[in-house]
Parts: sequence; C-alpha cells; structure tokens
Amino acid sequence: MARARGKAKARNKTPRPQPVQAAPPPPPPPPPPTVEAEPAPPEAAGHGSRAAQIGAVAIVVASTALTFLLLSGWTPGPHQSTPQTVAAAAPTPKPKPRKAAKPAAKPNPKPKKKVVATPPTVEQISKETFQGQCGFCHTLADAGTTGRVGPNLDRLKPTKQRVLDAIAVGGRRTGLMPPDIIDGTDATRVAAYVAKVSRR
Repeated sequence: MARARGKAKARNKTPRPQPVQAAPPPPPPPPPPTVEAEPAPPEAAGHGSRAAQIGAVAIVVASTALTFLLLSGWTPGPHQSTPQTVAAAAPTPKPKPRKAAKPAAKPNPKPKKKVVATPPTVEQISKETFQGQCGFCHTLADAGTTGRVGPNLDRLKPTKQRVLDAIAVGGRRTGLMPPDIIDGTDATRVAAYVAKVSRR
C-alpha cells in the first residue's frame, strides 16, 4: 500500500509549468558610418572671417560718411553752389508782464537810437562769392581762404582782365577749374575784387 500511496501521490501531482524563457533580444543595428569633418585651413579659419569683418566695417563707415556729406548739402564736382547767406532774423522780444505804474517818472528820457541795417557793399558781396566758389582752391588773405589746389592769388597779383580770362577758360585749362565757374556780374565783381585786394 505504501507503493500505491506513492503512486497516488505521484498521480495527484500536477506537473508544474516550466518558466518560459524570453527570446534573446535582436542584435543592435550597426552604428551609422561617421564622416569626419575636415578642419578648415588655418588661413581661412582665422584670417578670412577677420578680413570680412574689417571689410564690412569699412563699408559701413564709408557709407555713413557719404550720407553725412550728402545730407549736409555737399555735392560732388566742381559746380558747387554758393551757399546762400541768410541774414538772421532778430528774435522778437517777449512782452514783459506789466507791473503796477510808478507814480514818479524820470524827466527827459533819452530817445532810443534806431538801428538801420546797411545793405552789403559790392566788395562784401564779391568777397562772399569768392569764398563760396573760389576759396576752396585759391589762397587770398583778404577773403581768409587757404586753398592749395589753384595758384596763391596774393603772390600772383593778377589783373582784373587776367582773372576774367581765367574764369572764362577754366584757369590754366588743366581741368581742375571748370570754365565759367561763375558768370555775368558775379564774374566781373570777383575779378575786380581779386585784382584790388591782391595788390594791397
């Protein structure tokens, strides 16, 4: 019976399930091929970008300077217009607040002098025209100009006719002074002015 019991025990025993083994994981994919970047040559890496920066700064500075010149009224070329001189208008005095009237007034108040503006003389007009049109290139002490491109008129001491001829043909015909840079009465006045003040 012991045998039978042993068999019965053996029959009552249910087979235990065996643990399921997990499938081995698939192998990882191969890494992508690495491409090594070629280092830039030392000349291009350090100096090329620096040169580009310097060039960009130079362009910005030049553009700013030209913009300033053009906005200030400067025009390139020999035919620069004479800046118009405008007499500054006298500021109008502001009315003062009225104070209480004083009982005692000064006897014999002095009459106020009226200031009358005198029109500019022909020499003053000629001097201003010379300063605006000729003084950039010519030296003339009376006009206060110190140009060095054209001849020094204090040393040359030209006659009125010589100045008129130079204005008409453009100086020595080198192309630096345009012909007829000023004309008409302005040319005659400037020629007389230069001849007069350079011979003092």
